Parts: sequence; structure tokens; C-alpha cells
Amino acid sequence: MPNSVKTYAWRSPQHVTEFMAIDFTALKHSGLLKKIIEGYTYLVERFPLEEVTSLLNQAIDKVIVALKEEPSIQQAVAQYWFTFLESHSLFGAAEYLALKMLNDESCVLDEKSANLFEQYRKIANGKIAPNIDLNIEGSLVKDLKSIAAQYKLVVFGASWCPTCKEDYSKLKEKYADLKANKDVEIVYISIDTDTDAFEAYYGDAPFITFCDGKGWKSQAVNDYHIFATPSYFLLDKELNILEKIKSITHLESWLASN
Repeated sequence: MPNSVKTYAWRSPQHVTEFMAIDFTALKHSGLLKKIIEGYTYLVERFPLEEVTSLLNQAIDKVIVALKEEPSIQQAVAQYWFTFLESHSLFGAAEYLALKMLNDESCVLDEKSANLFEQYRKIANGKIAPNIDLNIEGSLVKDLKSIAAQYKLVVFGASWCPTCKEDYSKLKEKYADLKANKDVEIVYISIDTDTDAFEAYYGDAPFITFCDGKGWKSQAVNDYHIFATPSYFLLDKELNILEKIKSITHLESWLASN
């Protein structure tokens, strides 16, 4: 479908009809579901912008309902599709899918999927982020809201996470410039359970770091529905969520364009 419309754009409406006619119940064990929904998403992206979300939403209804008797497959497909939609900045459809999975009592979600979708519902761009009690002894900064920077980058990571280690080095390298030229303060929340390991690894951080030793059970982790590390949230002075950052490069690009 997505390949043919590169040359034959007029076939696009026909392919939508073909997709909606697919028996997804029969294909549930075929191993083809992710490829089919990925191809359909690519196809729909070629339609006029005002039509894209509605075309995706009707497809989401079709697939999720068809897989309701196979909750594990339904969950895996929904999680994959949701992530794919977000990566293509199709946020309207991503939100629709998240809410459909959360609001349908017949959908069975594990903790990771629930946090993934809840993060979109409660911690989406434009929402007010939960305040974080930093409770750092000897510091004038008591919580996230009391930080007087124009931007606050909240980072969730851990000393044992390979990607976090790589990103932590970049954050240390970029911090002085971000602070001086963009008024960005970084608040690094570690999900380490070994506070000695936390101190050893993050002791030289030039920005605010915090660890309560509770790991995945930390209040901040629960409030932000964190399911993976590293996770980044760019907030303004009043804790409005401006962007869910994917990388340091993404942060720099966002700041430059805004």
C-alpha cells in the first residue's frame, strides 16, 4: 500500500477501503499485524493533513476491537502502534489510541503499557507536571516548582543504565551553555536503589540530582508514569509540559526553534 501510492496517489482511498476490510481476527497469529498497521500509517500520512487523524482513528477502532479476545496480542500491537504514531508526531491519533486502551475495561494492560498510556493522558504536552519534593539537605531548592529557571529539564535515569550513562556525560558537557544561554536548569532524578552507587556516580554533577533509594517505587517515578530510562520532560517556569524530549540533540533543536 505505502509503496504503490508513491507512484499512484489516486489509489490511496482504495487502499483505505482494503485495510478496513481486512479480517484482523484471522491474522492475529500471522506475525503480520505490525507490518500492516505500519504500512497503513505510512499510507495515511500521504492524505491531506486534516484527514489523517480521522483515518487513523477509524483504523485504531477496527484493529483494537478485532483483537479484544487476544489481550496479549492486542496490548503488544497497541503499544507498538502508539510508539510508532508518536515517533511520526501523529499525536492526535496516539492520544486516541491511549485513551481507547485505558477507557475500555475489556483491555488488559500490564504495568508498562498502563504507564505508557497514562503518561500520554496525564503527562502530555500542555499538562501541568507534578511537583517533585527534592528534599535536598542544605539546599535552598526544596522542590521542582521553587527553581526559578525559564526552563526545567527533568531527567529520569540510573547509574546502571547504559544509555543514561552516555546521556549523562553529554548533559554535563552541555549544561554550562544551556544554563547561561537558554536559562535551562536540569533536575536529574535517579532511580538507583543503592544510594552509595548514586553518590559515587552522580557526585560530580554540575546540576541538581536527587535519589530517594526507592527505585521504580519512587513517588516521582509513579507521578510521571515512568516506564523506561532515560526519560526527559522539558517544563517551563510554572511546570507546564512543553515537550517530551527524546535526546540531547532534540533538546537543543527544540530550544533553537522556540
